[in-house]
Amino acid sequence: MRYLFFALTAALLTFSGASHAVYRCDVDGKTSYSDQPCASGRKLDIADAPPDAASNARRIEKGLAASKKELRQLEAQRRKHEAEASRKRQRAERKQAAMDRRCDSLERRQRWARDDAAAATGKASDKARKKAQRATEVYEGECGAGKRVRPLQSS
Repeated sequence: MRYLFFALTAALLTFSGASHAVYRCDVDGKTSYSDQPCASGRKLDIADAPPDAASNARRIEKGLAASKKELRQLEAQRRKHEAEASRKRQRAERKQAAMDRRCDSLERRQRWARDDAAAATGKASDKARKKAQRATEVYEGECGAGKRVRPLQSS
């Protein structure tokens, strides 16, 4: 959209110059051109002359400066988005690491409770089985059923 705007503006600046009358005067066999009518002169119908090289260069430089400014803005936006994505990724990694530590701790407690239940006898056996069951429920509630995603270990 901006490029269309710049193109239309450039076209309007190129073609919107005021048309000036040009007169051709022949005096003593010599031809001269003037913007003032002379006695034996006739008006020439000349379309606007193309812009000179200096005005073309200025127009191109302005367009280039605008393009550079837009490029700097786009690069700043890209850097901002990359920084935000990096912060989000770091937060997710920290959260995942904390979850891994928590799940490792719960898994260890569950394993210990099962070992205690297997070794228990008599009245202590029922109490140890309940403790192991509760440890399993806590682990599955927080870490089980797809909640814990461990990265693949490289070998």
